[in-house]
Amino acid sequence: MIALGGEAIPAADLRSLWAHAPRMRVFNRYGPTETTICVTDVELRSDALRDDTIPIGTPHPGVSFYLVDDGKMVDEVNTVGELHIGGDQLMDGYWNAPELTARALSTDIVSGETLYRTGDLAYRDLDGNYVYVDRADRVIKRSGVRISLVELSGAISSLGAVSSAACLSFDDGGKLGIVAFVVPESDVSTLDLRRMASELLPGTMLPDRFDLVEALPINRSNKLDERRLLHDAGLEPARAGAVPA
Repeated sequence: MIALGGEAIPAADLRSLWAHAPRMRVFNRYGPTETTICVTDVELRSDALRDDTIPIGTPHPGVSFYLVDDGKMVDEVNTVGELHIGGDQLMDGYWNAPELTARALSTDIVSGETLYRTGDLAYRDLDGNYVYVDRADRVIKRSGVRISLVELSGAISSLGAVSSAACLSFDDGGKLGIVAFVVPESDVSTLDLRRMASELLPGTMLPDRFDLVEALPINRSNKLDERRLLHDAGLEPARAGAVPA
């Protein structure tokens, strides 16, 4: 049995795991530190994955989930909103940081309830499970289309010649660019990758450049080292207010 958490797993990696260990039971868990860690879990099944989306499950007893978009509650299924969490397990606040606490905790969304603003975008699917989309600050808009860099990374990772991939935004001369860092599974060129990706993705989602790398670096927090990837490629992070391409 494997319990996942901390980072969203690409569907391609999950299928690779099951290909090597078809009887492996896999549980997906979700929960920020501010909510005393795990507040959902769901068992994943290969025959239940839809469109490469990985659910995070439903809230544990005593935990409340709310999706909010532009200050309004989101009740419709398959509609994205920022996830807010309430319940007895919620933190009281950050130690000696009242201003930070005030930004993170809200009491004006649901009467009588304190909620933690996670910064995570999610939606509720037809089965009632919540599905993590991406961090609110890692969802970009190009040509009026909202693009999750996590979902885009998963799509690039699903290409036949790709072992794994990570898509990041970067400053493309004042415009908002997307770069796909790809660990190839076989001998493939960046032109090949662009051609394959163009057959899978609409033009608005197609990365502006593809970079081949030997591995995706991990930082001290055991997460993708985005700064190192961009630095080694000679790229600057996207600036706030960058013009969409």
